[in-house]
Amino acid sequence: MGDGESSVIIVLPCFSWKQTLQQAKMAFFLIKIEENQRKDKYSLL
Repeated sequence: MGDGESSVIIVLPCFSWKQTLQQAKMAFFLIKIEENQRKDKYSLL
């Protein structure tokens, strides 16, 4: 049943693969920062 996931990875060209990985890292990093800022706001209340 997991064939669809692996075929999507194969379809991705090699050059955009690294770019996608970097964008995912950046998005994850930004989300973590937002979460931390939200926690700080709540802790100040």
